[in-house]
Amino acid sequence: MDEIMGTLFKYMVRLLGIGLIVVVLMTIFHKNKAQAEASNLIQLETSIANTYNGQTLFSSLTEAIAANLAPAGMVSGATLINQWGGAVTVTVDANASQFDIVENSVPKDGCSDLATKVSNYVSMTLGGSTFTPSSPLDAGQATTLCSAAATTNISFVFGH
Repeated sequence: MDEIMGTLFKYMVRLLGIGLIVVVLMTIFHKNKAQAEASNLIQLETSIANTYNGQTLFSSLTEAIAANLAPAGMVSGATLINQWGGAVTVTVDANASQFDIVENSVPKDGCSDLATKVSNYVSMTLGGSTFTPSSPLDAGQATTLCSAAATTNISFVFGH
């Protein structure tokens, strides 16, 4: 009986170890998604700004133009998607000298990383709160706002 219990204990410890490794790898994978999405978002913003360099307005910016300027990992057919499969929309802002990029359906485990890694915005709206470079989002606020729902939309306003 002692031998059976010892064998069972040995297998249980192995299973717990494997489970812990899986949890750690999933956490790293989600952090990598947030890092990849932040990089994609910055590349998209830079490509749009460079395309409209020398122009004061973004009034001709469309989803199709944005899809042509986006990194390949963001393009699915004629639409833009983020690392979690949520839609990414690009529109001219109410102030036509700026444009908006909205990251939809960002899960809470990637939300705060994405929101804090992008900093070159005119403004960012997260969870109903708006942040600017002079009043930036901090990690504590990001964690609180991103934990309020399973997924969150993050709206960025960019300009020249």
